[in-house]
Amino acid sequence: MPRSLRGRRSTCYGGATSVRFSFRFRHIAPTMLLNRTKNQPRIDTRLASPPSAAQTPSLFHFSEDPAITSFVPRPVHTPSARPQGFEWLNGPLVWAIDEWHQPMYLFPRQCPRILIWPVATTTAADRMTYFGETNSRMQAYIEPPWQQTLEESRLFRYEMPADSFTSLDDAGMWVSHRSVIPIERTEIADLQAALCLDGVELHVVPALKALNHLWQTTLHVSDIRLRNARN
Repeated sequence: MPRSLRGRRSTCYGGATSVRFSFRFRHIAPTMLLNRTKNQPRIDTRLASPPSAAQTPSLFHFSEDPAITSFVPRPVHTPSARPQGFEWLNGPLVWAIDEWHQPMYLFPRQCPRILIWPVATTTAADRMTYFGETNSRMQAYIEPPWQQTLEESRLFRYEMPADSFTSLDDAGMWVSHRSVIPIERTEIADLQAALCLDGVELHVVPALKALNHLWQTTLHVSDIRLRNARN
């Protein structure tokens, strides 16, 4: 089980943040806990579990640009290795994420991060190791150089018309082959508070690449922009 020592964390109360002190250690490296709630995170009950295949979820696209009126299909900036037959995912598409998985994008665009959460096949041991002392539904990890950027950044969440998209059945991701006009835009001025209210416990670790052991667990592990992480 993780140990707690003195250090820094911030606690959110209904969107506000205040500073407290606690340093948390997991396995191999210290993690600075930024947004543990005082009691239980205020999680919308609609977000208690991912949407089922029969449900049509709310879909969103997150951007640092406040003035997008239409999303045009574009290829990814840096193509990823795709399984045979899925190379088209590097091509021109509009991407969206469902509400349950939206914490993956509550970060500055270029910020490298890892997020983990339990799934139906997660063992009791892994749940205890990574979630035993918290009521959060996800754990998120970033590196120290991105902490200030996270604190100072703002994002704009664009709600997208779900009937324009097709599910990839992969971590809440949806795609559209045609241009999409957003329904609504919401500014998110405090990303740490948004993560906290979405039930995400945020940690700062010396190096994300030292967390390779996470892929050996029975948790779901999502990494984004790891090419920007420390070597």
